[in-house]
Formats: sequence, C-alpha cells, structure tokens
Amino acid sequence: MLKESPRKPSAATTHAPTGIASVGLHGDILSVNDAWQRAALDEGSAITGALPGENILEVLESAMSERPDARTLLGLCRETLAGKSEEFSATYSDDQKRRYELHGLRVPGASHTHLVLRQTAVADHAPTGGRLEERGAGLWPASSLALPAERGASITEGREYLSAISHELNSPLTAIVAFSELLSRNRERTLAGKQLDYVRIIHQNSLRMQRLVSDLLDMTRLESGTFALQLAKFDVVALASDIGMAMQPILAGRHQVLKQATTRNTVLVEADRDRVAQVLTNLLDNASKYSPHDTEIRLGIQLVEGFARIAISDQGPGIAAESLARVFDPFFRVANTATRSVPGTGLGLSIVKKLVDAHGGTIKIDSVLGAGTTVVVAIPLAASSKKAVA
Repeated sequence: MLKESPRKPSAATTHAPTGIASVGLHGDILSVNDAWQRAALDEGSAITGALPGENILEVLESAMSERPDARTLLGLCRETLAGKSEEFSATYSDDQKRRYELHGLRVPGASHTHLVLRQTAVADHAPTGGRLEERGAGLWPASSLALPAERGASITEGREYLSAISHELNSPLTAIVAFSELLSRNRERTLAGKQLDYVRIIHQNSLRMQRLVSDLLDMTRLESGTFALQLAKFDVVALASDIGMAMQPILAGRHQVLKQATTRNTVLVEADRDRVAQVLTNLLDNASKYSPHDTEIRLGIQLVEGFARIAISDQGPGIAAESLARVFDPFFRVANTATRSVPGTGLGLSIVKKLVDAHGGTIKIDSVLGAGTTVVVAIPLAASSKKAVA
C-alpha cells in the first residue's frame, strides 16, 4: 500500500494551542501542527512518534497495547478513517494521572480526517488504570478548543482564545447561512438533483455550526462574568405557550404531542425573557430529540415558595445514575444509542444551568434509565406574584 505524501498544515492551524493532525484514509499522518508535534516528541505522550510519514493506527497500537480498552480507541479511529463514522470523541486517563482527549472528524467526501489531541494533568481525578470513556459524537473543534493544550495555561487564556475564535467564525458563518438558504430556494431553477442536495447539506451544517458558535459565545460570557441579564416582569405561562406553538412543526414531524398544564392562567416572573425562552426551548428540544416518535411530552407550571416551578417530562431512554452527576458539565454527552444518533456539542445543558443560576433559580434532573426524564426549573417570581400568592 502506497503512503500518501506529507503536506504542510494550514496557517490557521499551525499555531493553534491544541494538537491537530491531518490523517489520510489509511491512517498515514499527512501533517501536524506545532502543538501536536510537541506532544509527539514527548516520551510520556500517548502519541509519541506520531509525526508525518508514520501511521496513526500503528502509533496508537504501539503506545497503548498494554492498556485496558485500547482496542476500543483503535476501533473508533479505524471506523472514522474508513468512513463508517463521521466523528468520535474519547477520553483516556492512564495510571500516571495524564488525561488524553482524542477527537476525530471526517468531512464527507474529503480525502483525509482531522484528529485532535488534548492532554492535561488529572490532578482532580483518581487514576483510572487506563479506563477509556467514549463520549459519543461531538464536534471536535468545540471540545478541543475548551482549553489551550500547553501545560500550565490558565483558564482565562483558554476562555479568551475560545471567545476570539468564536467571534472570528461568526461573521463568515452568517454569510454562508444566508447565501446557502437563498440557493436552496432555487428560485432561478438553476440547480437540480445532487447540486440542490449539496446546497441543502451546506445550509444544514452551517446552521449547526452557527448554533455551536452561539453556544460557545454564551459559555465564554457566562464564565467570564461579562454576561448581563435584562430583567423585566413577564408572564412565563404565555411564554411557554408561545414556545410550544413554535415547536409544533418539529413535534409534528416526530408524531409527538406536547401537553401543557398550569395551576394559574398568569404567572409573573422577574427575569430575562429571551434567556428564559432559551432555557425552555433547549429543554423542550432535548425532550423531543431524545424521545421516540408517537410519544408525549409534558410541560407544567406551578407556584412554589416564591418561584415559578417549570417541569418538562419526556418518555425518552432516561439517563443512567452515573451520568446524572455530569450532565451539566461542558461538552459532556451521555453515551448511549439514542445520543449517538443525535448531533450535539454537549454545551446546551451547561448553558441552561448557568442561565438559571444567574437568575437566582435552580435546576434539577430526575431520570430513570428506560423510563424517561423530568427537568425541573425554578425561576423567582415577580414581587406582585409573590404578594398574590401570600
């Protein structure tokens, strides 16, 4: 088998703080950036020797052959390189307290795959003896850019880097979304067959990327303390009804029914209306995405001790007890059959919790594996509603 010739990485990735490698379809390493090269030259790295001209599968097999679950990691990598899977994300902690996150992404039709490695000290994690955790599909740029790869880099630097990248991506993405939408309408009848399919794929994926960028910007603002709420009194029952109506096309497409119930016709809260709408939309969208067709989703609103208690229940697969403690962690996705089939970044619930916390509210998730999930959000009532209740 002939090896593909090494090539230079693009200027955009050369100095990125996270290790990035371009890998041919047979595993030959075509190019690496500076951060990847530093890791490959580190004798203690999981990718020692993974430089242009070598084969990533052979390197991984050699480096991890004696560690538990190495076969799983190699299998994920092979599937992505072979085109059987578009992306993967896996985390590995060895007995020397080093944590490795390896992400893979293959763009359909491309002649290569992108691999991203992030290595950090696991000071706050107990040694796992080489346990590999498959985190399910997720967009590797988001996960890999969460923090700079260099040891000792501060969280502040990571947030600033992430914010800068997100802002840079926002403007061109807006243009791509707008023009791809115009092309997909095909008013001039100049596109047909596969051409129109390609344009629609571009539009769908640019929308997905735009949502990711928006989530990243929200996350950096919330974590940096630069996020300001626009507080005002509004009726959360009316807001929930509006969001329910907006969700109807999505629910109808999945043959799902949304049932809403409230103890009062009007419940005034003092909060940021747009951000509460963001919270409810995310939770309802999750309930729909992870529930089977022909199921029911319930949304209830009650007044409880000075708060509007909003409960959203679904009939989805539920969440295992060991995953419930991590569902609000950035980039975490529950690894099961249902989540693997649904694209996502693992940022939604993390942002939701930060928004609820910023309002002085609370959020709780109750779930039983195989029996659905209920998310309960409590938002402070407006002063007038508190007096009415009293």
